Amino acid sequence: MFQEFLTALYIKDRKTNYHEAIHEYWHDEWFKEVVELFVGLLSTDNNRQWANDVVETAFKGDDAPPFLRWRLGARSILDIHEDRRNTDVLRLAADKLRTVMLSEAEPRDRADAGEILGWLGDPQDLEVFIKIPDGTYDTSIGKISLKGFEMAKYPVTNRWYRKFVEEGGYKNEAFWTAEGLKWLHHTGTKYPMFWHDRQWNCPNHPVVGVCWYEAAAFCNWLSKVKDDGAIYRLPSEQEWEATAAGLEKRDYPWGNVFQENR
Repeated sequence: MFQEFLTALYIKDRKTNYHEAIHEYWHDEWFKEVVELFVGLLSTDNNRQWANDVVETAFKGDDAPPFLRWRLGARSILDIHEDRRNTDVLRLAADKLRTVMLSEAEPRDRADAGEILGWLGDPQDLEVFIKIPDGTYDTSIGKISLKGFEMAKYPVTNRWYRKFVEEGGYKNEAFWTAEGLKWLHHTGTKYPMFWHDRQWNCPNHPVVGVCWYEAAAFCNWLSKVKDDGAIYRLPSEQEWEATAAGLEKRDYPWGNVFQENR
C-alpha cells in the first residue's frame, strides 16, 4: 500500500490535469488503490471540488460488466471525508451502483456494488415485510399447512439493529427472556460480537455475532416500537423452511440448480 500511496502522491504533485492523469486507470484493477488514494489526497489538499469532479468523470458514459469504472468511482468517494462529498456526485454514484446491483453482472460484482452503497448510505428500505400465503409446504418433517404470516424481506441489517442498541436495547430488561437476562448479566454484553469489526459492520449488511437471546430481545423491542398490533418474533423452523423454499419448492433462492458464487 505504501508504494500505491507514493504513486498517487507523485501523480497529484506532478500533474496539473487530474482528469487526464488517471483516465487510463479507471478500468485497470491493478491501479484501484492508486486511484482511491489519489482522490483522497486531492480532497485533503484544499481540492474538494477537484476530488469530486474527478470522481464524477468515472460515471460519465456507459459502463459494462464487471462495471469496474463505476464501482471504482463510487468506492473512491469513501476516501473523501463526508463533509467534503458533493451531494450530486453521491446521488449519481448511488444510481450507478443500483444499476450494477440489478444487472446481469457476476454475483460477486453486484455484491461489491451493494457493499459500497452501504458505506456511502443505502437509501433503500431494508426493513420491509412480505406476506407468506396460506398453503401446504414441504419441510424437513413432511408436509405441513401454514396460515398466512409475514416475514422480513431481508435479514436484519446492522443499520436496523443499531437502532435497538442505541435505544437502550441491552439496558432495558423488559425486552429479554428470563434465560436471556441470566446470559446478559453473566456476559455483560452491550452489543453483538464483531460489532466494531469493519469486515462485518457495513450498515446494509446482515448483523452477525447475534445469539438467540439477542435476536429474541430485538423482536420484543420491535413489537414495542412499532406498536401496530402485530407481534414480532423469530420464525419457527418450519416457517423458515416454508418461506425459503416457497410453494415452488425451490432448492435455492433462484431455482433448483446450484450456481457458482451465488
